[in-house]
Amino acid sequence: MNEIIGRKKEISELKRLYASRTAEFVAIYGRRRVGKTFLVDEALSEKITFRHAGLSPVDAKDQANNLKKQLQHFYQSLQLQGMRKSHCPKNWLENMCEMKFYSEEFTVSKAYHKTLVHRSNLLLEHLSPKMAIHPILITTYGLTHNEYSREFINCVTFNELFES
Repeated sequence: MNEIIGRKKEISELKRLYASRTAEFVAIYGRRRVGKTFLVDEALSEKITFRHAGLSPVDAKDQANNLKKQLQHFYQSLQLQGMRKSHCPKNWLENMCEMKFYSEEFTVSKAYHKTLVHRSNLLLEHLSPKMAIHPILITTYGLTHNEYSREFINCVTFNELFES
């Protein structure tokens, strides 16, 4: 049986973030084969509903090709979980994804709309003029449509992700 040794702080932090009442984004990175996936599995056991593990950079011949393969792999992971087919973004900057965890439909407030527009503008500064941002909202119970919700091109609920 495998056991994690010396990772109490990391496990505690993952559990704290999971238990928070707000959306959290956690990136775990490190050398290959050091137990990153095992750490998450042990800390969160049966609580994971979507997982995407990156491809090995060792297998790529060049950086640009590797980033494209990583994006295609991420897009395939979303589709495997039930995301409706659409075009695969051409690069990571074109892909903007928001995940929200609420006990009811998510309502885009004026303040959040301002934040989203600001983030989009920051990304647009780094994109070529031919590129666009396609915001996607992944939420528990859907999106309340109002004057501020138009920024989201697509909204996916967790039920839709797991429909068979």
